[in-house]
Amino acid sequence: MLDKLKWQLQRARDVRRSEGTTSLLRKVFRFLTPRLYQSQTFYLYEGILHNTLDLLKDFTVDIPDIKMVSVSTNEEAEALEADGFDFYTTFATSDGRNLDYRQRLSVGAIAFCTYVGNVPASISWIVTSKQAQNSVSDLPIKMNFADGQAYFLDAWTHPEYRRGGLSTYNLLYNQFRYLIDNGRNIARSSVEDHNTGSIAFHEFGKFRKYAEGRYAKFLWWRFWKETPTTPS
Repeated sequence: MLDKLKWQLQRARDVRRSEGTTSLLRKVFRFLTPRLYQSQTFYLYEGILHNTLDLLKDFTVDIPDIKMVSVSTNEEAEALEADGFDFYTTFATSDGRNLDYRQRLSVGAIAFCTYVGNVPASISWIVTSKQAQNSVSDLPIKMNFADGQAYFLDAWTHPEYRRGGLSTYNLLYNQFRYLIDNGRNIARSSVEDHNTGSIAFHEFGKFRKYAEGRYAKFLWWRFWKETPTTPS
């Protein structure tokens, strides 16, 4: 935490010197606003894993030298890095997210990664317990983990490999197969209403939009409401 604060202060000084005080204040405002107040609408999807795999059984990607791996402990992540496959840095800091992967693994979340050569190309996460869900997501989505459900989130693909099906490939042949092998049959997820790429994936995989979720946060106050969608 202290190292991160030092880095942020140094970054602020660098921006002020190179871009001026006005630019620094704009960046600080953009940084703080989502931390103080958020208001978002999510589409909540549910898919039967066997049905999705059957539907997309012939799906492939034309990318050579693919390595897929699941990571469920920090020891496994450290062993992966020792073999030359970055995990904690590139994936965790992608798109400016700076996620705490060590903490996620310590509470039972599982990462599913695809590498092209040694390049971290795609990652997604699943949780199969309430403790893990509460630790990795701000959204209190209603889940029934005891009835074979799993929640997947935070899928990310390296810009070089986007729109090539790599994220779908990772989910289908890495994450979903793992879930089925471990007794899970239903996957749920949440998608921001403006995320057209993720919405397209869920429709492609025949996931059912079962509800819309409304999330709001102001300082320490949080609000969440799920509204079931009308069956078509």
